[in-house]
Amino acid sequence: MADSRPHLTFIRAGAPDHPALIGPQAVIRTGAAPHWAHHDPDLPPYPAQIPPVA
Repeated sequence: MADSRPHLTFIRAGAPDHPALIGPQAVIRTGAAPHWAHHDPDLPPYPAQIPPVA
């Protein structure tokens, strides 16, 4: 999966030692979000999984 999206950074588990160095780059699965969920308007929303780079 990561090979199809080389421009993205995936963090699988745990926590970064320096969280200020990275941050959210997109909001995924917004199509399944409850009506009360609020998302950062500065991040691109994806209603499902981010599509692979072709």
